[in-house]
Amino acid sequence: MSKEVKTITIEVPAEDWKYLEWEAEKFKTTPEAIAAKMINLYLRRPEKHLTPKEALESLRQLRKDMPGKDLPTIDAVKLVRESREELEQRGIFSQKDLDNKVKCGENDERSISRKGR
Repeated sequence: MSKEVKTITIEVPAEDWKYLEWEAEKFKTTPEAIAAKMINLYLRRPEKHLTPKEALESLRQLRKDMPGKDLPTIDAVKLVRESREELEQRGIFSQKDLDNKVKCGENDERSISRKGR
């Protein structure tokens, strides 16, 4: 299958040319080949622009088709609360510890070590 090819000459700002060279090096090709591929991809992009309503409907459909769609939803707040209660029962963690860390905030050793960097 043969394609008819046309040749064009374009002027590229030096900064853009550096980007093309960088991309070409990454993909072990030439800057010209990268530019041609970028033009090709741009021209073949989907033409249809979705309205917000159409986009939401597409996302709903995608969600229906995703693996794990039948898994139960999780109440994250409830999960954290139950986990905290379990840790408190084991004596590993207490609400008092959390309150102290929140009050300390900036004085937490980890905060200090991050500031020093």
